[in-house]
Formats: sequence, structure tokens, C-alpha cells
Amino acid sequence: MFEFHGQNPGYVPGRALNLVCIVDREWSGEIANRLRRVPRAHASRTIVCSVEPERTTIDAVATIAADADPAAGEFALLRETIVLSVGPEQLGQLDRVVAPLVVTDVTTVVWSPHGHDDAIDALLALAQVVLVDSIDEPNVGAALERACALSLRTDVVDLAWLRSAPWGERIAAAFDPTRRRRELHALSGVRVRFRP
Repeated sequence: MFEFHGQNPGYVPGRALNLVCIVDREWSGEIANRLRRVPRAHASRTIVCSVEPERTTIDAVATIAADADPAAGEFALLRETIVLSVGPEQLGQLDRVVAPLVVTDVTTVVWSPHGHDDAIDALLALAQVVLVDSIDEPNVGAALERACALSLRTDVVDLAWLRSAPWGERIAAAFDPTRRRRELHALSGVRVRFRP
């Protein structure tokens, strides 16, 4: 990172967010594609813990990338990706491996789209936010209970609720004109239907 900046001061390290993802190795490409589709919230440092069932050692590969080559007087943010290859038995102590890798003065978000609750539990002391997706869980009640338990220790963001944000914004916009706000008092109930 410092070498890039030394060669061209236009390269500056991004310092907005650490994202720690715990993923099953065979699905890591799908998760990488999902992260690429996030429009404007790219993490400055992404730490991918790729879980391989038979692995007993830890390997790591780090890359640094910029969206563009900065011209004189311009800046380009550097983003870092660290891929840790780990085995299931290492997940309970993942904090020991990840702690030295996070940038300590920015928010750390932890996400495990394939379960691995033991890894999330191990990383709670490092995380300011845990992402969950209650819609992906086979038992929604258990998923919500887990989210509530996590919320006692850190902030929790349920991606299922984020997906419903546009719906809520449309409803709010429908009653935004002053003349329509009086109609809110006439509402006696709301029915929400869910279709998986």
C-alpha cells in the first residue's frame, strides 16, 4: 500500500470499511459476484475467509487494486482484498487471525452467508455490525432469534429488511403530499403477504 502511494501519490488507501466474509469455498465466486453488484458501498478492505472442509492449515493471498490510474492532481482509491483459506476447525478462533488484518480506525462488518455461526461468534469483539439474511435461513423464527441475540452484543443489519426498503419508500411517498397525510388516520390495518 505504501509502495503504491510512494510511486504515485495519487494512489490513496481507502479507509471507509472493513468487510469480513466467511464463505464456503465452493460458493465464494457467487458471493464475490454479489459483492461486485453493491453499487457504492465497496469496502476499503475485504477479508474473505474461504472455508474448505478438509483444510487443516491457513493460507493467505492479498491483493491491492484501484479503479483507475490517477492522472497528475487526481486521486484513485486503493482497495485491498485478503483471502484466507481456512478449515472448519479454525473458525472458532478466527479472531486471532483476522484481528491483525483489520484497519482499526474504521467500521468492521462481518457477514457469513453460509452459516458458520461459530466464526461470527469468534469475531464479535472485532465487529461493529453483523450482516444476517433471515430469508436464507430454513427456519425464519430461529434466524430472528439469532439476530436478536446478536443485537445484544453488536449492531445487526438484516439484508431481508434492506430489500424491503424500496417498498417502504414507495408507501411513504404515496402519503408525502400534505393533502394525502390526512388519509393515514383512516387506515385501520395493514396486511403484508410473503411469497418465497
